[in-house]
Amino acid sequence: MKPYLRVRWPLWGVLVVVVAAGGVSTWRRLTRETVVLATTTCPFRGEPRVVISPGVTSTDSAPVRVHEGVHAAQCDSLGPVRYRLRNLFPGGKLALEAPAYCAAAAVRLRAGLDSALVRDRLRSDISEALRDVADSAAVDAALRAHCPAIIGHQSGGQRSASARRSRQP
Repeated sequence: MKPYLRVRWPLWGVLVVVVAAGGVSTWRRLTRETVVLATTTCPFRGEPRVVISPGVTSTDSAPVRVHEGVHAAQCDSLGPVRYRLRNLFPGGKLALEAPAYCAAAAVRLRAGLDSALVRDRLRSDISEALRDVADSAAVDAALRAHCPAIIGHQSGGQRSASARRSRQP
């Protein structure tokens, strides 16, 4: 056999490991259980379509509708091609999701929910939705940019429980 045609087993081994790891990672991502409360589609013809899951609780109904309404408005302003392109990349997806999650949090605040609970729910919801897309620092920066009144001036996450207790009368 000629030297340039010989099989390089170490390279084949590395290739097999990379393909196997990629397959396992893809399988885990596709089979993880997530709860989708609603979706907004941005068709090439016609108005954006919002579909709300029948399992949405009454306390989540208004925030979910507002969240999806923000996406429908984004679809109208960007158009279907730019809207889809933004959803392809982490920075674009975060730029689309942050205002929607902030609008939903504002509805929860107007409904009279505790601001600390709303802030915690906002962070956990967006972090779960974008866990494969953006790191926590990018998510926090986007939330501070889009809803500073809700997030406040905390840096890098919530205050510790002891810090919250020490401020209570």
